Amino acid sequence: MLFEITDKELIETDKYEVSQYHRILETFDSGKRAWVYVAKNIAI
Repeated sequence: MLFEITDKELIETDKYEVSQYHRILETFDSGKRAWVYVAKNIAI
């Protein structure tokens, strides 16, 4: 499930998620691209 949010909402989410997660741009099998938060202790 993907959610569409505004740039402002993305910035606000970054402020909330910054301590334990980092954001990466991922391409799904469907071809859709989305920002995904992953735990900082997981190697990419």
